[in-house]
Amino acid sequence: MSIRSLYLQKYPAHTDVFVDPEPIEPWTFPLCSLALKKVNPLWEGSVSWVYSLEDPYNEAAAEFANDLCVLDMQLSFHREQGKYRFAADLGFFRPSAKWVRFVDEVRASYRESRAKGGSVGKKALRFGGRPKWTQSDATPVDPSGNKMHFIGQVYSGDFFWSLVGKDLFLFYSPEHDLVTQVSQGT
Repeated sequence: MSIRSLYLQKYPAHTDVFVDPEPIEPWTFPLCSLALKKVNPLWEGSVSWVYSLEDPYNEAAAEFANDLCVLDMQLSFHREQGKYRFAADLGFFRPSAKWVRFVDEVRASYRESRAKGGSVGKKALRFGGRPKWTQSDATPVDPSGNKMHFIGQVYSGDFFWSLVGKDLFLFYSPEHDLVTQVSQGT
């Protein structure tokens, strides 16, 4: 059995990832989940990589960003009973009129890729160790100022058949039960 079949769940349902999935579902696309014990045998539960559709051109959405959630760069989630709660106001994802068409195209691509099973791990699939940054080191810190633990990285293009991808780096703070995902493209 491979690591993927033992620990990785492709395309988890929103209800398996989010505490309150309905309001965040239009803007997020769960790509895969990983059992935390793969990285540290003392950690329980799982974490998920989530592709998101924050509109980098919508300046009004910037008012909802904070230290934990930065437009087109970083998303954070508090874990509650093993599920995610977004660490900023959902206005963060509010699209401009121009962006709505793109959101619809990505949603269709996600559904099609999910139905076909995607191609997890063709480009980048790493667990533990150190990240292989696409750009510069962007290791996040938790609310106490400590560097977060690197969980792994995936390439979002391995999950979408018609989408230009980004490298998604996932980090975890067991002290705060906080998950932060950093996105980098070329």
